[in-house]
Amino acid sequence: MKLFLMSFFSIASISTTAMADELAKQCYSKAASVAENFASGNYDEDGFWAYECALASNKKAVICEVGASKGDGAATDTYRVVLNKTCTKAFRVELTGEE
Repeated sequence: MKLFLMSFFSIASISTTAMADELAKQCYSKAASVAENFASGNYDEDGFWAYECALASNKKAVICEVGASKGDGAATDTYRVVLNKTCTKAFRVELTGEE
């Protein structure tokens, strides 16, 4: 019985990790895209990237930090993007740091 439970939890852990990795890729990509669509200004081409996404404490949203470079990388602004748990819809975007 112990062997069965250990095997079950190992398989569940692996599949959860794989799903989390896919979700993370989707969240980072979506957050950068949402911030780019929201932003107004002269940002560099391909200048938006998400560098941190985490599940909110209420476990109902994902909060991502996005960098946006301008002036050929001379300055970087920071945006916070709040997405739904599956990273398919944005709830809020805000400029949190301007350089």
